[in-house]
Amino acid sequence: MTTPHKHHTASRLAENSADTPQTIQHSEAEARECDRRAEERTRPTQVELYVSPLMGTAALRFQDAQGHTHAPRDVISLPGTKHVSPVSDELTGAALAKVSSRGFRVVRGAYWQQNGSQAQLAIEPTRSYLDYVERRFGPLPEIPAIEGATVTPRTQRGWWDVRTADEEQYALTWSPQIGDDRWTVWGGPDYSRLVRSTTNQAKALFVLRHPEHARM
Repeated sequence: MTTPHKHHTASRLAENSADTPQTIQHSEAEARECDRRAEERTRPTQVELYVSPLMGTAALRFQDAQGHTHAPRDVISLPGTKHVSPVSDELTGAALAKVSSRGFRVVRGAYWQQNGSQAQLAIEPTRSYLDYVERRFGPLPEIPAIEGATVTPRTQRGWWDVRTADEEQYALTWSPQIGDDRWTVWGGPDYSRLVRSTTNQAKALFVLRHPEHARM
């Protein structure tokens, strides 16, 4: 006989189980929002050019408002070994190219401020960068229906398992990037074979709608 306590416990577990998908989605949304706020706190607001007085080598550092770097990619070695000043045309030109490739631009009216072997420059995000941040931490892109195929999202963000009409298994991945996002279709054992990589979602889905092209 089931006791009231056991019945209550079973009911509570059933309710919790029923709420699990919604809870997971809520937790994922909260985690993305935390990541978004962390990105805003650590977002670069200036770059620093540094020239080693001994070696003559140069590096560019992307720094937040407190002058800190937060990731290995925030420190970039620049070409050359005989640099003398951080504000030479060669170095500042190379630095500005790196700033642009990261989705940033020079703050209007800002200029390089040199202090010995270092020079700082104020930067700000471009519209392209801000759009990238929205896609990175926002909802996943919609995947249109693929006739005859089954599309199953994985827990890993930006990954879908696809079983096509001919019963072949593929992986579809999405990677948000500054500018155009990257869509990739993988096949073969352990998804080790690159089938297509493109910035156009429709072109990626084409080989899944017509899997004979995925085997070419």
